[in-house]
Amino acid sequence: MKIIENYEKKQWTIEYSPYKLKIRPPQDISFSLSGLSDEVIHMIFSYLTTSDIKEMLCASRDLYKFSINYLYENPVISSLASLSHFLQQYYRVREAKPLTLPVVIQSLTLTNDFYQEMIRRLGQPDYLQQLIPLLQELFRLSYQTLTSLSLSFSIDNKDFYQFFMPILQDYTFSALTVLRLRNPTRETLNYLLLCMPHLQYLSQDNYTNSFYVSTQEIFSLDKPCQHNIRNFYYTIGDPLNSNFKLFLKSQNLGLWKIILNKENHNDIGKF
Repeated sequence: MKIIENYEKKQWTIEYSPYKLKIRPPQDISFSLSGLSDEVIHMIFSYLTTSDIKEMLCASRDLYKFSINYLYENPVISSLASLSHFLQQYYRVREAKPLTLPVVIQSLTLTNDFYQEMIRRLGQPDYLQQLIPLLQELFRLSYQTLTSLSLSFSIDNKDFYQFFMPILQDYTFSALTVLRLRNPTRETLNYLLLCMPHLQYLSQDNYTNSFYVSTQEIFSLDKPCQHNIRNFYYTIGDPLNSNFKLFLKSQNLGLWKIILNKENHNDIGKF
């Protein structure tokens, strides 16, 4: 990405096709979309201003869909600063002309860096005065349209728990079907699932990591929470047995499915 930093932004010509993103001149560079993570795409478009996006829209409607999708409909929040920046840009882009298609937040990721920042600064009143209204605004904008929520951290701090969960539970995420967590406890699941009545998939935030939550923990949840989840994805095996985990990876057997909305609660099948 340092090469891109050296470009003169006004000289960029960006072309989009279903499989390629080209940036040229001063040099001709081609990016394969299939090989890019969401984070890298965010980095690319972070160099574009709202006026750049409007200019590109005039040339390519598909590029508009692509850039808006990754920047504004699938935000990755890594700090208070990035949250504030996202909300500012979201409103600017949503109101910009000729951007006429609706801009709605479809997926949301809160990173571990954001979690660690909040843990460090929860005791700072000025920080909380900034953070709480922005989090409330983020969830207000997204709770009706959000289909996927990723919390890329283990909620293992009681102060954070008492601060964050009440904010989240003020909203019913009626469209949410996918919840990605990192090693949640039973208490965490109980809190989260109550405000997610149509959840279909619960999974590890990163599919390369094991998701060690037992069926016993799932069935010990409060009844409304059990009702609010349809499928539970997890990785089989002993968390302490690295050889077994390597075997699963080599056999591509990492994800299994337990069907919870059938009479037979032990119906386990390979996914």
